[in-house]
Amino acid sequence: MDKRLFFTCFLVCIAIALIGFLIGAMAEIPRSFLPESVRPDAAVLSKISTAATFKTIFFNNSRVFAAFVVGVLTCGLLSVFETLLIGAMVGFIYKLSTQQGISSELVVASLAPHGIPEVFSFLVVGAVGIYFAVQLYRSSTGRVIHWPSEARAYFFVVAGAYVVLAIAAVMETYLTPLIVHEVLR
Repeated sequence: MDKRLFFTCFLVCIAIALIGFLIGAMAEIPRSFLPESVRPDAAVLSKISTAATFKTIFFNNSRVFAAFVVGVLTCGLLSVFETLLIGAMVGFIYKLSTQQGISSELVVASLAPHGIPEVFSFLVVGAVGIYFAVQLYRSSTGRVIHWPSEARAYFFVVAGAYVVLAIAAVMETYLTPLIVHEVLR
């Protein structure tokens, strides 16, 4: 695997996610879509740190992860779309939360502890999709690509990213609620 090219693809994914974030954060939310009042409740936090919550979170994250893996088969197109969508969702959640009067500190505490490794995992796999597309192009222009070693590298990168995703799900289930509880005090 060409590490420099892969890192460039990863930076492209970060840029796409940031563009998505800006789109989500700038989206206009009609007042009729907003609930009357949303206030975080510390009592709810103690009820969500369970094995069932972990399974739900990890299953949902795994579905998104699978879409990124399929991005390799679409020559990176699905990877680009998913990256833009994830960025937009985070931007939209941030805007919606702050528009509802939830402090930026609480929004960041709710998203960052698990969100950083989770999004990192998605971006790494998104970069694999873009990298694969670039390698296909290089191959079509006559450059020799050793596909068995590329496939092995893809496997290890994707497997490592999936481990990070599992760790993020554990953090989202058990650590993030504790941090949010402390911020709510």
